[in-house]
Amino acid sequence: MWIYQQDYSYMKNFYAGRINDHRRNTDSLYSCIEDIQSRYRTKHLLFTMGADFAFQYANLSFSYIEEVVKLMSEHTKAGRTIKFKYSTVQEYMDAVKSEAVKHKIDWPEYNGDFLPIVNNYRGSIWSGYFTSRPNFKQLIRQFSSISQVSQTFYGLQRLDQLRAVSQGSTSYRLKS
Repeated sequence: MWIYQQDYSYMKNFYAGRINDHRRNTDSLYSCIEDIQSRYRTKHLLFTMGADFAFQYANLSFSYIEEVVKLMSEHTKAGRTIKFKYSTVQEYMDAVKSEAVKHKIDWPEYNGDFLPIVNNYRGSIWSGYFTSRPNFKQLIRQFSSISQVSQTFYGLQRLDQLRAVSQGSTSYRLKS
C-alpha cells in the first residue's frame, strides 16, 4: 500500500508500523505470496512497487522494500523460502520465457479489450498507457472534441439570443 504524503515523519512512522505488522504476521504475508504464486504458471512472480509520488522519500521507500525482502528471505515455511530479486521487466520476461520453454508451458491468448485503471481517488480513471483498440479510442476523443465545440457554439448562440431579447430586439423569438 502506498500513501501519497508530503510529511517525512508521517511516512517514516507509517513504514515503521507496516514493518512491525509484517514482523508479527510473517506467516500471513508468506501465505499471501503463496496464494499469488498459485495463480502464476511459472515460479517467477512480478511485484511492482510504487506508483505516482510513491518515491517522494525514496530512501524510506527503498528501506521499507529492503526490510520486507529481508523478512521474507529469512522466513521459512514448511522448509520453503522465497527468494526476492530486483529486476527489470526485460529480465523478468526472459526468466518467464526460459521457464516456459523448459517446461513446455502454453500461454492463453487474450483478444478482448483491457479494462481501465481506477485509482484510489475520485476521477482517476484512465486506460491510455497499456491500451487496446487505440484507433477506436482516438475516434472517441475526436468526437468528444467535436461535441464540446458544438456545445460551446450552442451556448454562445443562446447567449446572443438572450442578449438580443433583453435589448428589445424582435428578430429572435425565444420558445418558452
